[in-house]
Amino acid sequence: GGAQVWVVDSDGGSPVVASRVLELGPPRGTSSVVVSGLSEADRVVGRGNESLREGQAVRIVDQTAPAMDSSE
Repeated sequence: GGAQVWVVDSDGGSPVVASRVLELGPPRGTSSVVVSGLSEADRVVGRGNESLREGQAVRIVDQTAPAMDSSE
């Protein structure tokens, strides 16, 4: 399988998490480019994701983390 991340889905009101499988491009140093599986608008869980379950309600604590520029 590919890399997996949790994204926050708040379309239905209260935020819940959903699992996404990513397709990654070739490594670029210590990073990889996400080829598919995420959109620019997706909010990826950055901390506390070790014990999440599909559809679990979450509380958003910090929305200020900047997105990485894909041109770097």
